[in-house]
Amino acid sequence: MGKDISVSQKIKGLHKQATALLKQGYTEEQVVAELCKSDISADYARTILGNLYEDQRLKKEAWGVLITGVVITVGSLAFNIMSYLFAERTGSGSFLLAWGLVVAGILTILKAISIFRRLS
Repeated sequence: MGKDISVSQKIKGLHKQATALLKQGYTEEQVVAELCKSDISADYARTILGNLYEDQRLKKEAWGVLITGVVITVGSLAFNIMSYLFAERTGSGSFLLAWGLVVAGILTILKAISIFRRLS
């Protein structure tokens, strides 16, 4: 089991190294060459780069999902409040509640949080 942990740590280290090199402006081929110095194949180094790009794409997607969830939740809560206030002012005594939308918004936010947790 100790061996598994060290392999896992090595993989995380390679990902961090690749990320740092890309942030420093290295080209993909330069990053591959640097990673190969850590005694891995060029194919595996390219796989690491592919994983990094996929993680970036998923983070961007997660932000979109999070914003959508917040907008749905806040919008539906605002609708509920306005419906109640309108009913109160008109004296009708009945108003609409869009709790399904509130729940959908909260579930969307939880989905985004789940994506962020998986990527960290």
